[in-house]
Amino acid sequence: MSAATTSQVTATGFQQLVNALPEQALILLSPMGIVESWSSGAEELTGYVAAEVTGHSYSWLYQSSDDRTPAQLQEGMQRVLAAAASSGKTRLKKRLLRKDGLHCWVELLLFPLREATELWGFGLSMRSLDPQLPTEAEVSSESQIQTDIQRTERAQREKTEYERAVLDSIEAQIAVLDRAGNIRRVNSAWRAFAAVNAQRSSLEQDASLAAGKIGGRYLSEHGSAQGAGCTQTWEFADAGIRSVLSGERLRFELEYAATLAMQPRWFLMIVTPLETDDGGVVVAHHEITQRRLAAITAQEQVAKTAVSAEVGAAVAKSGELLPILNECCELLVSQLKFATVQSWIVDSTGQLLELRSFAGKMSGVGVAGAQVPMEGSVLGELARARRPYCRHDLRAGSSEPIPEFMSPDDVSSVSVHPLLASGRLVGVLVAYCHNVLSATRQDSLREVSELIAQFLERKRTEEELRSREAQYRAVIETTEDAFLILDVAGCVLEVNDAAVQQVGIAKEGVLGRCLARLVAPPLSEQIEALMAQVKQDGSALFERWIPQWNGQKWPAEIRASYWPMSGGRFFIFARNIADRKRAESALQASEERLRLALTSARMGVWSLSLQTLLMDFSEECREVLGMSELQGRCETLAPLIHPDDLPQVGAAFTRTLADGGMFMEELRVLRPTGDTRWISVLGQANRDANHELTSMSGTVYDITHRKQVELALLGQNRVLERIATGQALRDVLEEIVALVQEQVSGALCSIYLHDESASCLRFAAGKSLPADFANLAAVIPVGDGLGCCGTAAFHGQAIISADIAADPLWKDAGHIPLGFGLRSCWSIPILARQLEPQHSKQSRVLGTFAVYQRELAAPSATVRAMIAGATHLAAVVIERDASLQALRASEDRFQQIASAIGHIFWMVSIPALKVLYVSPAYERVYHRSGASIMGDMGTWLDSIHPEDRERVMAALMRCGRDLSGELLELEYRILRPSGEVRWMFDCARPLRDDQGLVYQMVGVAEDITDRKKLEAQFRQAQKMEAVGQLAGGVAHDFNNLLTVINGCCELLLAEASAHDSQYSLLIEVQEAGKRAAALTRQLLLFGRKAITTPIVLNLNGVVDSFGAMLRRVLGEDIALITVLAPRLHRVKADPGQLEQVLLNLAVNARDAMPEGGQLLLKTSNAELGPEEGADGKPGSYVLLSVTDTGCGMSEEVRAHLFEPFFTTKGVGKGTGLGLATAFGIIKQAGGHIRVETSVGHGSTFTILLPALLEGLAVGSTGARFDAPLGTETVLLVEDQRDVMRLARLALERHGYTVLTAQSGASAVELSDSYAGTIHLLVTDVVMPDLGGRYVADVLRRSRPEIKILFMSGYTNDAVVRHGVSNQVHDFLQKPFTPSILARKVRAVLDAAN
Repeated sequence: MSAATTSQVTATGFQQLVNALPEQALILLSPMGIVESWSSGAEELTGYVAAEVTGHSYSWLYQSSDDRTPAQLQEGMQRVLAAAASSGKTRLKKRLLRKDGLHCWVELLLFPLREATELWGFGLSMRSLDPQLPTEAEVSSESQIQTDIQRTERAQREKTEYERAVLDSIEAQIAVLDRAGNIRRVNSAWRAFAAVNAQRSSLEQDASLAAGKIGGRYLSEHGSAQGAGCTQTWEFADAGIRSVLSGERLRFELEYAATLAMQPRWFLMIVTPLETDDGGVVVAHHEITQRRLAAITAQEQVAKTAVSAEVGAAVAKSGELLPILNECCELLVSQLKFATVQSWIVDSTGQLLELRSFAGKMSGVGVAGAQVPMEGSVLGELARARRPYCRHDLRAGSSEPIPEFMSPDDVSSVSVHPLLASGRLVGVLVAYCHNVLSATRQDSLREVSELIAQFLERKRTEEELRSREAQYRAVIETTEDAFLILDVAGCVLEVNDAAVQQVGIAKEGVLGRCLARLVAPPLSEQIEALMAQVKQDGSALFERWIPQWNGQKWPAEIRASYWPMSGGRFFIFARNIADRKRAESALQASEERLRLALTSARMGVWSLSLQTLLMDFSEECREVLGMSELQGRCETLAPLIHPDDLPQVGAAFTRTLADGGMFMEELRVLRPTGDTRWISVLGQANRDANHELTSMSGTVYDITHRKQVELALLGQNRVLERIATGQALRDVLEEIVALVQEQVSGALCSIYLHDESASCLRFAAGKSLPADFANLAAVIPVGDGLGCCGTAAFHGQAIISADIAADPLWKDAGHIPLGFGLRSCWSIPILARQLEPQHSKQSRVLGTFAVYQRELAAPSATVRAMIAGATHLAAVVIERDASLQALRASEDRFQQIASAIGHIFWMVSIPALKVLYVSPAYERVYHRSGASIMGDMGTWLDSIHPEDRERVMAALMRCGRDLSGELLELEYRILRPSGEVRWMFDCARPLRDDQGLVYQMVGVAEDITDRKKLEAQFRQAQKMEAVGQLAGGVAHDFNNLLTVINGCCELLLAEASAHDSQYSLLIEVQEAGKRAAALTRQLLLFGRKAITTPIVLNLNGVVDSFGAMLRRVLGEDIALITVLAPRLHRVKADPGQLEQVLLNLAVNARDAMPEGGQLLLKTSNAELGPEEGADGKPGSYVLLSVTDTGCGMSEEVRAHLFEPFFTTKGVGKGTGLGLATAFGIIKQAGGHIRVETSVGHGSTFTILLPALLEGLAVGSTGARFDAPLGTETVLLVEDQRDVMRLARLALERHGYTVLTAQSGASAVELSDSYAGTIHLLVTDVVMPDLGGRYVADVLRRSRPEIKILFMSGYTNDAVVRHGVSNQVHDFLQKPFTPSILARKVRAVLDAAN
């Protein structure tokens, strides 16, 4: 039995195995190695019975035959157990001490015993390796031998039966193969599976396997034995089995699928080696179908959820039918792995199914548009059944029908789901699959079918709605009645042609606009009230006069209804009832002639008896006049007439009595209720038979509203006139206040403006209020509970205080108005006409409109409406004034910016190319009047340089046509009237209208002439810098060569005699070397790379020594004259820098004398006062003047003379840095430069340097041969071999011990290895590997007392970059002579630390 099989044996099974094989030495161990079962074979092999061993560790058996201690044996046992548990088995040989004292060698096979994955113990098999010991059985009788043989055979059969029972107890299908791959044993699960599979196959090998054929070739038969669908994995399985047979692998696993009885099944094949001498393998097939189905079901469930969500999202779209159906089919194919999906839709006749969409690629699928009849076709019959249909064995040759347009060779399963919408069949959804359809996928098809059916029903409903809407529109457009649809806010959504024709407005002018705003008051307010009523009641029927744009009106019968769906809709039918109204009017006119008092327009009837002078009033008349029924008769109407109107009414009444004519008058009456009404009184004198006046009768008509409207219109006209004439805001607001006061009796009005920054209201209008009150209430804080105005502004709502004394809002400030007799106050906020972005429900408060009354009163609805109109008018005025102020401020800022900036801002109209605006900077830059180009670009184009004009014009036209709207950036030249050329940079952008056409271009132009000059100067400076770099590099190489040449020459001269024939030649070589060194130094000066060291010097010496160089610079046509003062004071400066100053001044003088001339250099001493000294410092100075006879300079040039990059030379002929450099050098030396010049009379540059009057020695660099000697040790580091040899020779001749190194690294090594004292390090600064500064720092760490002397032939900036400064460190500039080197070395060594 293999280890793999043994590991599956249960505890009971193992015990049965031990009992069934008594001759085998089998032992059952616990996981810790404790003996739990001891077979008779183990008893025979060891001599120990079970009672002696059970409960002990199995390592106890080897204690007497092993030199290790019991603890060591126990530790070794645990290692063996762990190895067996991890590898599956362990085989080893041990020397065993039997109970009888004999030793024998045994082979142990230890293997783990598990249930599932849990280790419950170990099995131990022991086999003797020694020859069989003599026993009594060898000398027994033949019968005894036969008995033993029979017992052995019986035990073998029992063992075989046990092993078969163990194998048969395992659910997996197991086959044991020999090395050749032949079947040696199979279990019952294998035979049962093979038998079932063989029933479905006619192959001979399947039948043989079913019969349990042993010896069959497994490697050629298992492919068919495992069922259909496994042949694709056979090659891989065959290779795996062979690899385990050959020993290449210890284990092979393969998971594969097969289709049995039209059902998919999955298996896990495990191949393990058979641990026997004959070898072989154990092949086990474990069915994992349930596990795989669970995983597939979970995946399908996720895919089902995703498909349902995505299909739901797809059908929720408002797109076309076919794309959405295609998307649904594609989702089913891609997500749920259907072979193909078809959607069939019932046509409009209900007799055909039409293929509208499909997804997937399978043979037999028809193209979109294919049709099948509902009757007589398989698909039609399935659809008519109205229930799902599913079939899983399309390849099995079943007699069940197959839907059209699908070949059974392509798929295995089909599912048909009807598409039912509200019980009505609208189509079918057909899905084909390569394998068996799972319940999850069928459930997903059902859900998708329901979604698609709902989608189709929705599409059908939408189509019907569109059809009905078309019919409805046809009816609406053909009717003569006006029809409108309004939204809940009253905006017109739909209107028919009859409506726009009757109103006289184009349909575009009506749609989207609020209906109430299309008409004037009071109809606008009526419309809003009627809409509110209709919304509340659901419908209404009323009549109104509809105004037209031409001023006419027509009567209409209006039917309105409200539909709460879609956010709310009003449906309005208006029928022109002019004809009917004319008939009614004629009837009413007839009745009016009979009975004037019976009018429905608040008209009353009155009569006056001239005999009794008593008046009678009808009920309507009493209502108009505010009289009770007891006042039905009175003597006169005079007490009710407004005092201002009473004289006019009395005069008219007298005239009527005099001439007996008509009485017609409009007047105001003061009603007992306290309010004022306007009435129209119409009357006529009545005569008796004698033609005597007996009475008067007439009507009274309330015209208050009309008068208010008229007065309001008049007041608004006055306000508009003030606005139009540009009067101040305060005057306009006073007019609004007066307008309200005219219409509200006893009103004292005021307007306050809201100061948001101070959170207060400021008095703006209200001159009718008492002056002292206005002063006290000039500023009112905004807040809750701060009077009517402050509270109204805080909440943005009207605040009515009918009794100031009792109102808690006035508890702190009520004494102020009450002190002036003001007892009530109404404050209405003046709100901005647009909502603030940060306040979605409240407009910005601009101010308040306050109405004070001397009586306790509250405003009526009419007064409220009138004040609301006044506040709206005030808001318009305030906002307009704020806009005008903002506009003026914006224009002022723009003008200030345009005037302040140096750039030119311009605007040009397109395509007329007329200049609309140009900023004042134009005149400064172009030197032309800005008015000269306004309206015409020709003048501007003429100012452009001829070479650039065509390019600029083309760029502007291209920018105007460019649809991208990108910036135009352009550089060009202009010509000033003086002929001066200036460079301009222009940046322009086109502006487009709503149609995308360019109507204007705006741009900014900048004068970049100075920038262009700076760029040219910078390029020139870069060229000069390159020349300087070249000069510095050449000078370095020459310095090294001249060090050797001049040094060797000096050494030879020191040894030669003046009478030697070669002495004169050496003198010539020395002089040539000095001139070469001077030339090198001048090259460094020219490149500004020289190392500078200020010294005390005589300026005469500098001028005299540099004269030869200057003559070469000036040329032969310019005479150099020097006038040097005797006993000239000394100065402290760098001689090289002074030579550079002289060189720069001489070069400028030469350029100023192109035809030759004279250059005078003159030195002198001078005592200067504060006005003449450098930087205002009086004292002694040394003067050096440089005078030329050139062309001189203008004052403008002189003002910029020492500015960097300023030059009067042509392009490429100068950097503009010469005089700036000279000025900086002299300033650094504490001096100053003065310039005297005039055009045509030459120039004089006077250099002032502070004089040194103390007795300081004049610096000298001349060579001396009497250098002091020394005995110290010097480490010389120099990468140039010839320079190093010369320096070594010079130092050794002066008595020094010289150590040499040709690199920094070798110098460090030499210092580390040298045991003696090194007094001085003389090192080059710039070397290939380690620089001189680095070597010095390293040596100082190990030799703190060492002194350092740097030397270099490089320029100053190169030396500084390497960390060495001649101002801080001891430094020797190449070239040097041996004597100079010796003196410098002595000086460094003698210097104090």
